[in-house]
Amino acid sequence: TRLAFESELAKSLGCRNEEIIVDIPEPVSFEADIPILSEQGELFPFSEVDQIFSYDIGRVFTKSLRKFRIFTPPSVSKQRLKEVLES
Repeated sequence: TRLAFESELAKSLGCRNEEIIVDIPEPVSFEADIPILSEQGELFPFSEVDQIFSYDIGRVFTKSLRKFRIFTPPSVSKQRLKEVLES
């Protein structure tokens, strides 16, 4: 369906199909179930040890990666693209 959307969008914008790219990123997950060995020899789940990719941080970061993007030739203005998408 992405290719069909690109084709229809190109037609509406007066562009060739290969001039339009619709980027729909795949879902990303930073959840890991890797055991971490402490200095005392105990195993802990990664989520309990790592603070960089806590649930909240991971959610915010992955949300920023999930942007739907449309690439067009420079001749297509943002306003024209907006008009076509809203029609």
